[in-house]
Amino acid sequence: MFLAHLERKEEGYELMERGLKINPQSSISWHVYGLVCRSDKKYVQAIKCYEEALKADSENMHILREVASLYVQMRQYSKAVECREKLTAMNPFFPSFWLGLATAHHMNGRYDLAIKVISAHELGNNQPPLDKYMISELSLYKNWLIELNGDYQQALEHLKEIRPQIVDITGWKEKKARLLLKADRKEAAATAFQDLLERNSENDDYITGYMECNGLDMKCDEDQDAVLEVIGTLQQQFPSSNRLRFLPLMYSTGDNFAVAAESLAKYALRKGIPSLFSSVRVLYADKAKGAALGTLIESCATQIRDTKRFSDSTDDEPASVLLWCNYYLAQHYDYYGDHERALTLIEEAIRSSPKTIEPYMIKARILKHAGDFRGARDTMDYARQQD
Repeated sequence: MFLAHLERKEEGYELMERGLKINPQSSISWHVYGLVCRSDKKYVQAIKCYEEALKADSENMHILREVASLYVQMRQYSKAVECREKLTAMNPFFPSFWLGLATAHHMNGRYDLAIKVISAHELGNNQPPLDKYMISELSLYKNWLIELNGDYQQALEHLKEIRPQIVDITGWKEKKARLLLKADRKEAAATAFQDLLERNSENDDYITGYMECNGLDMKCDEDQDAVLEVIGTLQQQFPSSNRLRFLPLMYSTGDNFAVAAESLAKYALRKGIPSLFSSVRVLYADKAKGAALGTLIESCATQIRDTKRFSDSTDDEPASVLLWCNYYLAQHYDYYGDHERALTLIEEAIRSSPKTIEPYMIKARILKHAGDFRGARDTMDYARQQD
């Protein structure tokens, strides 16, 4: 084994084979051979070696654990179950053994047997004893198994039972909402997802789940108007949610997209949010949406230059709005490879606010894309010194 790990593998394998010829019944020799094969990623051969070792020493815990892991790795789940059953029988109070057995049944598709194993051992005299975090996670795992077994009503009842011992309250609430939805109790599920949104209105899963409770598919064109209406209602409830402000751009087209984009753009420009372009860059995969966003910000910049206000506003906007318009447009044109136009716009942004660091960073990026690596380095270094 030493030689096999000292880049002298051929000598190592030769010595192991010689040892097996001397004593082919040696469990230690087969075990060592299996360890070396496993380290060399010869998993099939390693399993054969472990099986030979078990013929000579069928109750060796170390070999049983190692071969059980390999069985799982090679998707031989029924054999993994057999190994885990032997280990559990040898020490039924050791949590790793019966948890391994439950997991093996889970992977083998026998969720009912996995549930029985956990039920039989979770309250036993475990050594070492389970702490409150382990009990919490184990309870949620058991609930997941009940869910996988297809009995959603039982899963809901079990979820209610285990509530006092759960540490991860958010995880418990997420399970409750998902199970209610699967049990087709949409009204109760909508209330559960509403509760989750009050905790975190930026979570896509919560928003998608709430839509499903209303019978809506966010990716379905036919549901587009209804989806936008529900998102509008949620925006009124959670006005600070950036995700709810952005989602209409993802799932709308045409006039609906234009309205949503204008609302988001004006909010971000007024707030001076430098990450606006980064946030909407994913939309540029759709050429029409990318072009529409560029046209929209160009229009905003023109309105501010000409009247100092947006066309739908009666109040003058802060001077910084034009800065962020140019900042966005510089990145827009850089994305499309028009580096000259991008540099002109970012220089205008720098002149309007020489102490703002972000435009220098974007200028460095544009110079890099244009091939001026030295200029990019110097510009970024200047920004670093200013900050």
